Order: sequence, then structure tokens, then C-alpha cells
Amino acid sequence: MGNCSSDRPGSVSLKAKGRVRPQSVTVGGSVSGSPPPPPFPPRSRPVPRPGTTSTTTANVTAPPPVRGTEEPVVEGKEENENENEMNKSAQVLLREIAERMRRRQEEEDQREQDNDDDDEEEEEEEEEEEEEEEATHNNKRSIQEIAAGHRLLNTPLKRSIFRCVAGSDDSADCLHQIAMLGLKAEQEKDAVLVLLHCVMHEQVYNGFYLNVLRNLMGKHRRWRYTVMFTVWDRWAGINDGKLRISECINISIVFGSLVKIGKASVTALKGVRWDKSMNPPLTMCMKIQFIVLCLINSTGLSEMFSQLAKSVDLETLRTTLQKWLNVTFLTDVPARVSFIAQFLSFLLPPLGTDLDLPQGATKEAIVKLVGVRLQKIHDALEQVINYD
Repeated sequence: MGNCSSDRPGSVSLKAKGRVRPQSVTVGGSVSGSPPPPPFPPRSRPVPRPGTTSTTTANVTAPPPVRGTEEPVVEGKEENENENEMNKSAQVLLREIAERMRRRQEEEDQREQDNDDDDEEEEEEEEEEEEEEEATHNNKRSIQEIAAGHRLLNTPLKRSIFRCVAGSDDSADCLHQIAMLGLKAEQEKDAVLVLLHCVMHEQVYNGFYLNVLRNLMGKHRRWRYTVMFTVWDRWAGINDGKLRISECINISIVFGSLVKIGKASVTALKGVRWDKSMNPPLTMCMKIQFIVLCLINSTGLSEMFSQLAKSVDLETLRTTLQKWLNVTFLTDVPARVSFIAQFLSFLLPPLGTDLDLPQGATKEAIVKLVGVRLQKIHDALEQVINYD
């Protein structure tokens, strides 16, 4: 029993001379300094019988898989797919954030641009207002200078009326400004005088003054008499000085238009002396006046002048006017044709739509037509009425 070996394979117990020899450290199941033990024989794997199941399969380990034939790990694939989805979601979110930031930046830029545009518009409006104020100031100053340069505008009231006429936008505005002056009956003549003075000093005829006069004459009957008396004064003033052709044409068109629309009557011609004392400027003015009456009236000329024969007070006007027409227009036909043709180019443009002529009439036809109408006026004045 003294020298007995261990039942466990791979270990040896040694005793000598009553002393136990220390065991050496085993490395890999062997004692150092001694030969390695023989290997255990391999266990044979029991072969199951056909139709039966081996009870020892649980203790048998499966052989390692051959490299390259491993099945893919499902869990790792799912993790990759989840990671990809998260990346895609993050990218979409980043794109949305970037789009929002871009839109916000565009809105801010647009807002700044709008603010800049508003500032520019405000600056432009301020500049326009300053220019308008400066123009208004200069206009007022120029109107005052013009008024000071006309001898006729020699009173504060006439200068105020002139500022209303020259500074108005249209005829309605002019009427409103004149009404705001609160003129008395005796001051209305100054308003008409200023209007006629302005229309005569226009280089080209301006229908603005005719509209103002027509509206004033339509307000009250006394305005009609005021206009007629003022026209007489203007005709009488022609004898005292020279007259430009533009002045003669302008006042002739105004009076002829007032006669055509029924605001004035040819009886106003009694304010002119139809005799040899008529000076050349007034003669030229009256010749243009009759040409204007013939151009804008195709019918009614005979009735218009025949009324001069219906009153005893107008008998002198009728006879003197008849003689003047005969000498000035009817006796010397070539001179009449030459005079009418000379002034047609000045009269036709300003008369415009007031002309009462055949459509497409030539200059020669118009000259001939004016001569025919002058003859009608002369024939109407030849009528003799028994006043008893």
C-alpha cells in the first residue's frame, strides 16, 4: 500500500526513504522532468441504429463550419437596415432644416428689399413733393411777375383774379377760385376784363377762356351784359393802338363761338363804328370776325342778322354794316378771296370741331363757301321792314 499510484491518469506519486519528493509543476498535463504520458485513445462515437435516436447527441459537439459557408447573421442585418433608415431620416430632416433656413433667408432678403424699395419710394415722393412745392412757388412768383408786367392788371383785385386764372388746373377749378373771391356785382367786370385780356395775349388760341366765360354767362343774366360791355371796350381799345394778328384772331373766335352757342348776339356789333373812321387794325379784326362767323355757322346766318332789321334802334347798325360788307367783301372779289385764303391757315386749326363745313372740303371750296355765306348776310341786312 506504500507505493501506490494515483487512479488519475497523467499524475505519478513518488516516495523514497520515508521522504515525499515535491511534485513538479505540470505543464499541459505532464510532469516536468518525466516523459509525457501516452495519449488517451480516441473515443468512438456510437452509431445509432436505424429507426432509433441516439441519446448521446446532446453531448456530441457539432463540427466547425467550413469557411465561406457561414449563414448571414440576421441580427446584424437588421441593425444595418435600422441604421440606414436612421441615416435617411436624418438626411431628410437636415434637408428640411436647410430648406427652411433658405426660405427664411429669402424672406428676410425680400423684406429688406421691400424696406429698401419703400425707403426709395418715400425718398422719391419727398423729392417730388419738394419739386412740386418749388414749382408752385416759382409758378406763383412767375404769375406775380407776369401780372406786374401788364399795365391792365393795375389793381390788387385784378391781380388776384389773374392769379386765379393763371394758377388754375382747368375751367372748373378757375370758376371755383373766382367764386371764392366773393366778387360783388360791380367787380364782375374786372373778372371778364382779365379773362379777355388773357385770351387776347395768348400766342395760340386757348379754348380754356371760352369755357370759363360760357360758364360765367350761364350763371346769371348780368354776366352776359358784363361780357358784352367788356367786348365793346376791347373793340374800342383797338382804335387806340396796334393789334397783333393773334389778338384779333383770339377775340374773334371767342365772340363768334359765344354767338354760335347763343350766349351772345350780333347786336353787340353796335359797339363798333362802321364808318370811315375805322382804323386798319380794327378793320382787319372785323373782317376776321365775319369770316369766323361764316366758318362756324352753316345755317341761321340769315335769321341771325335779319333781327337787326326788327328794331328801330338798330336801323343805323343795319345800314352801316350793309355798306361796310359791300365795300369790304362783295365789291372786290379777288381781294376777298386773297384775304380769306390768307387767314384760313390761322383760323382752321383753333376752330377745330366748331367748324361747320362739308366733310373733305378743299381750301378753294372753303374760300368759295365763305363768300357765299357773306352774301347771305348782306342779303339779310337788305330786308326793309315797315315799323308802323
